Amino acid sequence: MTGDGISGMAALQCPQCGASIPPSAGGQIICEYCGTTLVLAQTARDGPPVQTVIQGVKLKAHTLIDSQGTGLELLRMLIPVGWQFQGGCQWNYQNPGAPATVAFRVLNPAGVEGFEFFPPISCIWMPGGMGLMGQMMGGQYYGAEVIAPMGVHQALEELVVPRYRGGVANMQVLATEQLPGVAEELAALNPGTLGPGEAEAGKLRVCYDWQGQAMEEEIIGVVQTHQPQAMGMGGLFGMGGGPVSWFIDYLFAMRARRGQLDTLSELFDVMIRSVKLNPAWFAAYQQVQQQLVAGVIRSHQQVAQISRQISANADQITDGMLDSWRERQAAFDRISEGWSEATRGVDSYVDPHQDYPVELPGGYEHAWSNALGEYVVSNDHNFDPNIGATTEWTAMQRR
Repeated sequence: MTGDGISGMAALQCPQCGASIPPSAGGQIICEYCGTTLVLAQTARDGPPVQTVIQGVKLKAHTLIDSQGTGLELLRMLIPVGWQFQGGCQWNYQNPGAPATVAFRVLNPAGVEGFEFFPPISCIWMPGGMGLMGQMMGGQYYGAEVIAPMGVHQALEELVVPRYRGGVANMQVLATEQLPGVAEELAALNPGTLGPGEAEAGKLRVCYDWQGQAMEEEIIGVVQTHQPQAMGMGGLFGMGGGPVSWFIDYLFAMRARRGQLDTLSELFDVMIRSVKLNPAWFAAYQQVQQQLVAGVIRSHQQVAQISRQISANADQITDGMLDSWRERQAAFDRISEGWSEATRGVDSYVDPHQDYPVELPGGYEHAWSNALGEYVVSNDHNFDPNIGATTEWTAMQRR
C-alpha cells in the first residue's frame, strides 16, 4: 500500500494529452509528454477507491538547517512532494568577506525536472589589467577570482554555464532578457567596505542534450560591481585606480524537457517565491562575518556561541541587521517575480496547521493542507484528498 492508501494501482492517463502515467507515480507527478502537473486522486463508488489523476500541484514545506555552522534554520521553502532536496550551507572561516555559501538542488527523481540555487562567484580586477593583477588572470586573489568585469548575460554565458553545465552536449543560447528594476532593489545592499555600486539582473534561456533528453533551462543571476577609491596601488596591481570587486549572486535555474519549461512555470514560480531567509541566521552570519574580519573568531565553537546567543535573545538582532535582511529578501522577491511572464502568480492562504500564511500556485479554486506540512491545489470540484488518505486534509481559505 502506498502513502495514499492505494494498492494494485494500474496505469493511468494524463487528462491533458492521454499519455500513460506509471503505476508507481506518486506525490507531484509531471507528465513526461506534455509537462502537465498532476496529482493522484481517488473517488469512492460503492466500493474501494477508484484511482485517477487530475491536474493540480502538491507541495510540502522544507526547512534547511545550517548544521555545519550556526545550527540555526537557514531558510524554508516549498518543494514538490516526492522531489529530493540536496545541498546546504558550507562555511569557510578563511574567507572573512564571504564565510558561508549556500547551494542546493530540488530534483524530480522520476524525471529530469529540477530547481537549482548556485553559490555566488566572487571576482576582482584592476582597471587596465596591468601589473600583478594582469599576471594573475584566471587565478585567485584573497579568495576572489581574477577576472575582468562582465555584463550579466556575458557572465552567465561565459562563467556560470561552463561551470555548472559543462558536461552537457549541444549547448545553445536561445534568448537573453534583462530584469528591470532590480538595480534599485539592490541599491541598499552595497557593503559598507566597498564604494558606490552598480547592479544588473538578467536571465539566459538555453537548450542542450542531457541523459538522452532534449532539455531547456532558464538561468537567472545578478552582477554587482563595486569600485572603491584608488589608494595608490596602481603601480603594484595595475593602472587606472583601485581594484574593482564584482560578483555574480542570486543565481538560480529551472530546467525541464524542451518545450515544457513554460508549462511548468507555475510550479517553479511558487518554489522560487517561497524561499524565505531566516532573519536570525542572517544576523548570526553578519556577526560572524564582522568578527572574522576583525580577527576575533578563530574556531567553530565561537560561531556556535554567537548563534546560540542570537537564537536565545531576539535583542541580539539589531535594527541594522533586520533592515539588511529585509532588503535582501525584498531583492530576491523582486528577482523571483520577474523570472517568467507565463505564470499566474500565487494566492495567499490561511493554513490552520501553521502560524504563518502560505503562498500557493495562483488560479486554483481549491486548496488543502495537512499536519505534515503538505499542500495540494486543484480545480477539480469532485476531488477530495481525504478519500483513501492516511492523513487528514483540511480545506484552506484565501487571505
